Amino acid sequence: MSWTGHVRASRIQTPLERQSDDYRKRVGRRIRRARLRAGLNTQTKLAQALGVSDNQVNRWEKGRHMPNPPMLERIANTLGVPAESFLLPDDDDDEPERASRLLVIA
Repeated sequence: MSWTGHVRASRIQTPLERQSDDYRKRVGRRIRRARLRAGLNTQTKLAQALGVSDNQVNRWEKGRHMPNPPMLERIANTLGVPAESFLLPDDDDDEPERASRLLVIA
């Protein structure tokens, strides 16, 4: 009896790949948090505002995909936060507000 499905080769991730996964997940959490703070209580509402599928928003928020820089800027503009708020190195609960303060001071 043979199995005809695809077998995914398992391999060990490099530290850069693990960091990349963590980074995408952190950005995704921040997008979700900003979306909820902006009053868009569903991924579908953000998707409609951006002209993308709700599956795409889900992939961003789950950290499976990273929005490209122009899309990250569109997301930030739609949610009323600076794009930098998604990219800050630490993981506070106040990223959008903190980024706004940093931009005013700088």
